[in-house]
Amino acid sequence: MVKKAPEPEGGGEGWLVSYCDMISLLVTFFLMMMTFSTSNSGDVKTVGVGLLKGRGGVFPNLTGYGPPIDIDRSMVAGLSKDLDQHRSEDSAGRMVLDAALDGLAIEFGSECSFSPGSFDLNDALKSEIAKLAPILGKHDQLILVEGHVDAKEAETHDAERLGLERARAAASMLLDAGSLAADQVQIASLGANKLRAAEGTALGRKLNRRVGLRVLAVTRTNAVGWAGAGEKKR
Repeated sequence: MVKKAPEPEGGGEGWLVSYCDMISLLVTFFLMMMTFSTSNSGDVKTVGVGLLKGRGGVFPNLTGYGPPIDIDRSMVAGLSKDLDQHRSEDSAGRMVLDAALDGLAIEFGSECSFSPGSFDLNDALKSEIAKLAPILGKHDQLILVEGHVDAKEAETHDAERLGLERARAAASMLLDAGSLAADQVQIASLGANKLRAAEGTALGRKLNRRVGLRVLAVTRTNAVGWAGAGEKKR
C-alpha cells in the first residue's frame, strides 16, 4: 500500500494563494492592451478591469498575444529615488510610497480624502498632485489612477461610477499640472473592493474615500510594441 506523503504545514491553501496571485497579475495585461487599442488619444482613458478589480501586476504573454514584456524593476528605480527625495523634503508628509508587484504604489494621507458622495478634489489632494506631476513627467512609465469609495457610499451610490469619477478628476489634474502625455495616464475604479481601513470609524471610512496611483514598470514604448505585436498575431 502506497503511503500518502504528509502535506507540508500551510500547504492546504497554497493553491488558493497561487490562484489569487495569478488573477491579480492579469490587471496590467488588460491595462496595456486597452491603452493602445483606442484612437481616443486626447482624453483620459478608462480601464475596464471588470471582475478583476484587483491589485495588479504583469503576467507576461498570459493569453499568447505577442511577445512577453520583460519586467525590469530597475525601470522605476530612478523614479523611486525622485519620489523618495520628494517625500523626505515634503513637510506635509501626505504621500506613502510602496513597492508593488509591477512597479510602485502611491497612496495619500487622510487629509487628501474625498467628502462622502463627492468626486471634487480637496486642496490637500490638489497640492499633492501638483507636486507629483512634474516628477512623474520626467519618466516614461505608465500611470494608473485608481478611484475608491467607502462601504457606506457603496450602499447609496453607484460605487464603480463614483470611484471612476474620482480617478478621472485626479488624472485630469495630473495631466494639467505636468508634462505627462495623455496616453501615459489611465484610470480605473475599484469601488469598495479594496478598502484601505476598517469601516467601523469615521476616520476609517475617510481613508477609504480616496485615489491611489500605480506606476507600472513598463514604458509606453515597450507596451506599444507589445500590443502591436499582439494585433498582428490576431
